[in-house]
Amino acid sequence: MNVIIEICPLEGRASPCLSDGSDIATNEQVAQDFADCRASGDNESACRYVLDIYKPEFRIVARNGSGTYENRLATDAEMQATCEAIYFESETDFTDSDWCKVYLIWQAASELEQD
Repeated sequence: MNVIIEICPLEGRASPCLSDGSDIATNEQVAQDFADCRASGDNESACRYVLDIYKPEFRIVARNGSGTYENRLATDAEMQATCEAIYFESETDFTDSDWCKVYLIWQAASELEQD
C-alpha cells in the first residue's frame, strides 16, 4: 500500500492520502498506523515505522505560478521549507531529510485527527 503526503511549503501543510487518492481511513491498517503516530508520548518510532513500511511519497500538489496544476515529487528543499513553516520554533535540523520526513509524517497524522 503506497501513501502520499501532499505538502505545501507556503501554507505549512502536510496531508496524507493513499496513492489512489482515497482517504487514509479507507484502509484500516494504514489508518491505525497513522493513529499510532499521534498517540501520547514519543511518536518517533511510530513515524519511522510508517516511513519504513509505507515509504510515502512527499509530493507538491498545487497550482503553480502560471496557473497550471502540478503534482510532482517534492524536493528536499521543499520538505525542509514545509517543516520550517510548521515547526518554526523548533531547533531541529531540518536539513537532515530523514528527520524532516519523520516530522512531516507526524504532522500528516495530526491533520488526520483534525478532519
